[in-house]
Amino acid sequence: MIPTLKGILVTNVSPNTPGARAGLLPGDVIQGFNNQAVSKSTELQRLVGNAPVGSTVQLKVLRGGQSITLNAPG
Repeated sequence: MIPTLKGILVTNVSPNTPGARAGLLPGDVIQGFNNQAVSKSTELQRLVGNAPVGSTVQLKVLRGGQSITLNAPG
């Protein structure tokens, strides 16, 4: 049985954005934002919007079958 993955697939990373500076890559699957699970882009947008401006946030990302944590500057 193939496990079901939950998260948000990154299809594009624009240069000079917080995501690019954090090291996000196309193909990454964002599964968490500041220790909160996310599975829909609307959830992620809400959490990003509520994060204090200028703060560094943690992203839990699935990359190549391995879970990693990225720090994204605000």
